[in-house]
Amino acid sequence: MAITIVTPPASLPVTVAEAKTFGHIVDDDEDELIENLIAAARDHVEQATGRIMVATEFLLSLDCFPRNEVRLPRSPLIEVASVTYDDTDGIERTLSPTLYTVDTSSEPGWIVPTPTTRWPATYDGINAVRIQFISGYVADDNSPPDLAAHVPARAKIAVKSLVAHWYDTRTPISDKGWHVAPYTMDRLLNGLRVWRL
Repeated sequence: MAITIVTPPASLPVTVAEAKTFGHIVDDDEDELIENLIAAARDHVEQATGRIMVATEFLLSLDCFPRNEVRLPRSPLIEVASVTYDDTDGIERTLSPTLYTVDTSSEPGWIVPTPTTRWPATYDGINAVRIQFISGYVADDNSPPDLAAHVPARAKIAVKSLVAHWYDTRTPISDKGWHVAPYTMDRLLNGLRVWRL
């Protein structure tokens, strides 16, 4: 199984101004660094929890269809854009959405064949099944300034906490304060983790 990003998020989960306010940073000279720290913190939080903050499109590749459901390892699931597969002759086919059911309420989200169908047979090769899907939180009106409006507060605090910690601790190993961020992060991330991945 492999998962790659098709379309990255259109915005960061917190703004540079929000991160600076949280970290009591008044200098504007390092805004670019802070923006990079936000992106790195977002990646860390998303990888640790399986929860995507701002809507992102992914491609999940499998060698074959599983026996039953396909769990999509990024939450919350917004929609499945397409399911394609290589048939037994190696020809790419698109599976009709009428042949599978999508569960966007569960975490992680999943898809399963409809009761009267089964997954089709596939070519005996790697990445014969490809599922394109979108996960994350979206704004009600999908406007760029509000793309992170529905990101959970706990996730935003986790990002800002990491940014502040990394901003203050520039060396890879510190002899003081190193234990503070891991404890805080564990408490924040545990409430966000999608445990059934």
